[in-house]
Amino acid sequence: MATEQYTEDLAIAQKLLERDSKTTEQFFFEECSGIFYFIISHFYSEENDWEEKKMELINQFYLYVIDTNALKGYRGDSKLKTYLRQVAFNYFGRQVEKEEKRKIAETKFYEQEQLERMLEDERKNIKSNVRQGIAKMKDERNAFILQKMFVEDFTKGEIMLELDVKGSHFDVLKGRAKEEFTIYYLELKNEKNE
Repeated sequence: MATEQYTEDLAIAQKLLERDSKTTEQFFFEECSGIFYFIISHFYSEENDWEEKKMELINQFYLYVIDTNALKGYRGDSKLKTYLRQVAFNYFGRQVEKEEKRKIAETKFYEQEQLERMLEDERKNIKSNVRQGIAKMKDERNAFILQKMFVEDFTKGEIMLELDVKGSHFDVLKGRAKEEFTIYYLELKNEKNE
């Protein structure tokens, strides 16, 4: 319940809710600006256009207070400035927290995107090296097996069908192909490192 000493503050709160321009300018933007500046400086670091930034933040806070009807919670049991100080403190705290979460999410997104690009580049590089190693192989069947497995991503079953071989025979052929490939692949890596 409102006490007599705060009835004037209740009237000011009502005029703010009604968007009375004189009251808004005089009370909210002039009388309360020092309180808001103090709170803003608690949550934000000074920037190049600091005065302009503070006014922008106060304008955003004013819109929040009006749009959310935050003043309807004021009952006149304390000074209106005290009430607005608490609302401002909560508001700017949430704004900073939201901004930090957004930045973290954005950073994670870009880091993930960068990692995916690096992995894709690495895959392309590996496939390119595999192709070059396969191209140097002398045994055509060995080259065919590895080309299908590692470059064209055929399954074991698909390759076995093309070669018309059974599983255990294919495993022997694959082992031979890998042995031959290793020789040429290592030569290729040594050439690139020189």
